[in-house]
Amino acid sequence: MVEEATVYCGSCGEALPASARFCRSCGAPQEDFATQQTVETPPAPIASPPTPTPVPPPPQPPAPSPAPWSQPAVPAVSSGAGQAFAAWLAIAGGIGMCFMVLYEIVYVPLHHDLPVFFDQALQFGDLLAFGCGALAIVLGALALRRTPANGQTSGAVLMAAGLLPVVLVGVWAFPEALGIEFIFSRPFYFGFVYFCELGQAHIGSGYVDGHVQVPLLVSSLAVSFAGCIMAFTRGPGATGPAWQ
Repeated sequence: MVEEATVYCGSCGEALPASARFCRSCGAPQEDFATQQTVETPPAPIASPPTPTPVPPPPQPPAPSPAPWSQPAVPAVSSGAGQAFAAWLAIAGGIGMCFMVLYEIVYVPLHHDLPVFFDQALQFGDLLAFGCGALAIVLGALALRRTPANGQTSGAVLMAAGLLPVVLVGVWAFPEALGIEFIFSRPFYFGFVYFCELGQAHIGSGYVDGHVQVPLLVSSLAVSFAGCIMAFTRGPGATGPAWQ
């Protein structure tokens, strides 16, 4: 025997068979209620969460194109300060060279009641040392006034002006060791300044025994060093490397 479905009265809540048309307790009609109870209401569909919209990646910057290779410019050793230092150094060295020559060929003879130049002709070595010193003073003064257009040329001239007396200082420091018989026959490059006793230093012993004229040597080296600085530095307003 099939059991009949049971419904409940919508007015009083009494349990009734599904076929009952009226409630046995309160008499309320049950047709509409029974129909409503037997019809299953389909569940409302559950809304699915919205699909997140993918965020586009940020735009990538364009790759930089490689710059064309070029040879890096070599910076200059110094600037206008180096030129000024070289100019003053050249002037100081030139003054030292000229002073030593005048001291030996003018002051020393007069101090000993002798004629100027020791009553002899002006020697080539003295003339060379004095001329190189005067040239260093002139080039240094021109460099301070920024007159020379080519500092490399002035620097090369200064280096030569300082090296020539340096060579003669070395030669006449060891006349016997080098076989120079300056007592009997003086070579054309003889000069009294290389035997000046002012600032003379004794070096060596025995066969290699000599006397170096230190002030003249230092002054000449200062002129050569000033030439090196001037040749390898740029003056104000220069745009390229100093040796180009």
